[in-house]
Amino acid sequence: ANPNILDPSESGCTVERGTTLGWFTPQSRQILTALVSQQDVKLLSLNAAVSCRWDGNLQFIAPGNIVRISPDPIEETPAELLGDTSLVSLRNLQGKLAPEVPHYEVTIQLAKECPPHLKGAVASVRIRIASRTLLESVIRYLQTSIKPIY
Repeated sequence: ANPNILDPSESGCTVERGTTLGWFTPQSRQILTALVSQQDVKLLSLNAAVSCRWDGNLQFIAPGNIVRISPDPIEETPAELLGDTSLVSLRNLQGKLAPEVPHYEVTIQLAKECPPHLKGAVASVRIRIASRTLLESVIRYLQTSIKPIY
């Protein structure tokens, strides 16, 4: 992983060419980063509508839109999600805990301000995807539910 270039102790550090360091967003808008499995990220599109609900306050729901879908999977499971039962992490060759299946960062721009006590907290995200026919839904269910036996 690249160093946090905003950390004063990293003054003078170098980062790999092409590394995304940040995004410009209007000051009035907050962003949230979601992790989506490789299988599900294929269904997403920019500007898709999203609902975010924080685990620490289930009554607060913030709408938003997808503004970026990472082209590369994450290399390490964020510390906040270690132990999450919905995201199985295994130690990789570098000794880091990483998702068992590739996951991608999806950046969401929130349409309303998140309360201060929820900033940086874990949230659940519901993303609205394009509608599918019944046949497409059945095929998708079979593809995601049936695993070959080796």
